[in-house]
Amino acid sequence: MSLRIRKRLVATTAMQAACLKAAANITAQVATIWKLGPGPGHPAALDWGRVAEFSFYGFVSAGLGFPWQHWLEYHFPTKTTPAAAATHGAAVGSWIKGVPGQQPQPQVHDGHDPDDPEKKQPPSARGRPPPSPDVQQQPSAQAPLTPGSGGVASSSATASISWLNVTYKLVLDQTLWLLFTTTIFLIFTNVLRVPSGEVLFQVWKEKTWYIIKAAWHVWPLVAICNFAFVPVDYRVLVAACVGFAWNVFLSLITMSNG
Repeated sequence: MSLRIRKRLVATTAMQAACLKAAANITAQVATIWKLGPGPGHPAALDWGRVAEFSFYGFVSAGLGFPWQHWLEYHFPTKTTPAAAATHGAAVGSWIKGVPGQQPQPQVHDGHDPDDPEKKQPPSARGRPPPSPDVQQQPSAQAPLTPGSGGVASSSATASISWLNVTYKLVLDQTLWLLFTTTIFLIFTNVLRVPSGEVLFQVWKEKTWYIIKAAWHVWPLVAICNFAFVPVDYRVLVAACVGFAWNVFLSLITMSNG
């Protein structure tokens, strides 16, 4: 399987995620205005700048999340055959240890010599009569490459969920990717509201770990179900839909500092 990503689907998913995040921010602002009511220092109208910031963050994060999900699926396919799982596990183990996955095998000469008419065939084939022209060679049955199989042919009848690969994806998604998306979220929602880069960095230090810890109460279970049961092309959209309430929570965090 080649790592191909459909640009039109990426753009559509990014637009849908942008709309969902904008709706979540509007919901949070309306709830805050209704709860606080009129008064000094209380918001009296929607902050459309916040809505635009969330919408832009949703568009960018979904656009980047699409190739991220495909990269995870390409290297750690959810559905594998037993043989593919064994090969993939050995390759991952070699990658972790930092050693080559396969050692070169010594070549064994079988007497075949393409330059010698008497030795154009290997010894095992010499002396045999040529095949009859009436006998057609039957093509070997080979399962087609399955999307998300990491280039390994698999059959739907024998392929099963590789929970080890799901675990690999979960760990990478809930550490590296979560840190990255939290960082760009805090940058997008604060860069125009703070006086300097030093203040922006202070906001990042204060809120990053808090957001990540809160995310670990929600997203691991969602990610496991997403990796195991949702086709890779729809995982970003599913996460955006499930994360509507989470985005309301993020909106309340950003509004806490005005």
